[in-house]
Amino acid sequence: MKNIKIFLYLALGIFLFWVLSYVIIFFVICDWDSRGTFGDTFGAINSLFAGLAFAGIIYTILLQKDELTLQRKDLNLQTKVLQLQVDEIARSANQLEMQRKLMNYQTVQTSINNLISVHRNSIDDIDILFENNTLNGKKAFLPVHEAIAKKTLDISDIDAHMNNCFNTFFYILQFINGSDIDDNQKKVLAQILSIHTSDSELFLIYKANENEKQQILLFERYGFYERYTKILIKNYN
Repeated sequence: MKNIKIFLYLALGIFLFWVLSYVIIFFVICDWDSRGTFGDTFGAINSLFAGLAFAGIIYTILLQKDELTLQRKDLNLQTKVLQLQVDEIARSANQLEMQRKLMNYQTVQTSINNLISVHRNSIDDIDILFENNTLNGKKAFLPVHEAIAKKTLDISDIDAHMNNCFNTFFYILQFINGSDIDDNQKKVLAQILSIHTSDSELFLIYKANENEKQQILLFERYGFYERYTKILIKNYN
């Protein structure tokens, strides 16, 4: 606004100066020769006007430069605002993704707990005649484990009685492995399954499936094979 006022004052001054020169020539100087001489002198004023016009052009350029500077600052400000909005959207997306992963994990965890309950029921259904004694449920694991370790019994002799128990164990592992959760969460759920699995049960599960490549890969991936080797060491000690 200040620049516009200065420009208007300058233009008004030039116009008034031109009017004053016109008045002097036609009303103050009566002799035509003197008017001619004054007119020649006024040619220098024309040069002054040309200079002022050039100055006006420069002034206009400066005004445009200032305007471009303001536009650039405004553009930079808009860019920063847009960047803040993008960052906020990214944060919101990350929060939503974290919530989605948490919900997925909670859903899978609930399913695993339910499957472990089913697995325990399959253990309770075990009924084996072993050395003239009937062994029920998890009480069957240790005697059978010891007999197989001593090679007085083969896993094939009891596989049919415990097959449902073994199958539900690997079904749980496969469910964990195929779930839409990250690897660390899968390992946590596998550890929960491990807590509910006794050494004797784990020993028998491995023996019954040691020729099944897919099952053994899952066994190794989630740390059950490492635990199995420790059980073997205890057997020999």
